[in-house]
Amino acid sequence: MIHPDDIAAWIAQVRQQPEAAPGIIEALAARLAALDRQNEALRDELLRLRRKGKSAADVGRAATLTRRVQTLERQIAQSVQPDEAARSLLLLTLDGRGARLPWPSADDWGVRGELAARHLRPRYLLPVSEADQLLLFNDKGRALCLDAADVELIDAPARYLSPLSDLALDLDESISAVGVFPAGGSYGQLTLVTRKGYARSFRRAEVDSMLKRNLPLHSSPVEGDYAAFALFGDGKGELFIVSRDGKGVRFPERVVGVQSKPAIKLDRGDVVAGAVVVKGEAAGKRSGETVALIGARGLAARREMDGFSAHPNAGIRGKIATRINDLVAVALVEKDDVVWLLTSAGQLLVLPVARLPSGPGASSGKVVVKLGKDERMVALAIGPIRQ
Repeated sequence: MIHPDDIAAWIAQVRQQPEAAPGIIEALAARLAALDRQNEALRDELLRLRRKGKSAADVGRAATLTRRVQTLERQIAQSVQPDEAARSLLLLTLDGRGARLPWPSADDWGVRGELAARHLRPRYLLPVSEADQLLLFNDKGRALCLDAADVELIDAPARYLSPLSDLALDLDESISAVGVFPAGGSYGQLTLVTRKGYARSFRRAEVDSMLKRNLPLHSSPVEGDYAAFALFGDGKGELFIVSRDGKGVRFPERVVGVQSKPAIKLDRGDVVAGAVVVKGEAAGKRSGETVALIGARGLAARREMDGFSAHPNAGIRGKIATRINDLVAVALVEKDDVVWLLTSAGQLLVLPVARLPSGPGASSGKVVVKLGKDERMVALAIGPIRQ
């Protein structure tokens, strides 16, 4: 199998030594031809078994061959288009099960499609590449670093999800936050924001040291509180934190210290629903950034961050960021992005960002999807769609 890192290394070699290009192309062509021959042989065997009959043994053999054909086709696609094929959607459940699913395309999904079976209770959805590293937290404060490539790649819709390797949750534990390390693993600051509105920051060396010693990164003075968001930044940006009732605050990353302190004052019964890192308002310049805000009952809106001023300190009472009062997720978006919305029934809704109402003020949003009686939105992911 040809890995994307091999492709990147070959490209770098060709740039430095153009005379190496013919040999690299010949090696790639030979590998693709070998994969194609294996693929055709497996397809011929699969057709033969289908014509022969459908005994239990044949059915099992056909299923095995089908999986091998699909694997080879993914390998061929990865060799031809490594950047695209290496990307996938990471699906996780609260009880520590997960898988990577192929990057959705307009043809695959249309407007709405099944991503996972309802009984799996999907909760997290993140775009990842095979080179990414994941940082997972449970509601007891424990953290685990995991390579995205180690998570099983399966076809949608998911009917069964395997437990994540090395993530042994007790019966009373569940995943509470998932972060994706920036490309190359470089970042200046990790900020943890808890469900009850407390924040704590770490430098890269501190995170590495605590993970190596298996020390908990989360802490909060509120009993039963837990890390709900893991944010990676350079320490020069600002945090935008929004509660379930639509109240938000914006303040510099640098004011968050190593001790857990209030990041937002919440009303009784309210909790943090989303948190992102945005650009700072340096020298009074407008950042031009926009966030998408999604409600549990299918309401969605965009808010221009230039219309939401920053405060110099953390821990203040939030002001109205959106009039969607059952907020479940917030994410930075670009105008050409696509929003993937995951429902509690395992359905994936795909729609362009342009369909979300936008403005500098607090929008009431509009219904972007009609949900079933017991269905609700649980997560969103942002990225381009594969054509």
